Amino acid sequence: MALGIVQDQCQRNGNRGTVVVEGNSPNEVMSKEAREMALSHAATLGISRPGLGTGGGPYPVNAQGEAGDPVQTANAGGCKYRYDWPVQGGL
Repeated sequence: MALGIVQDQCQRNGNRGTVVVEGNSPNEVMSKEAREMALSHAATLGISRPGLGTGGGPYPVNAQGEAGDPVQTANAGGCKYRYDWPVQGGL
């Protein structure tokens, strides 16, 4: 899978939310393309004039999309990376 949104992991709570982006590397999920994708998806969630915040960092997930021990997961075959973009609507 190339860069994409993990639909079932995205959330909205009022004018805030989280958009989860998945890709092949930490750099990919933090890229300009990933940011634009997160903003676009936040708008489809109903967040008006969304802006991005910063959160933790990219984390590895296994082939089933589960985040376990980061070192073990990153060293396992078929690993992908995710980043949970915090979003907030404009005032």
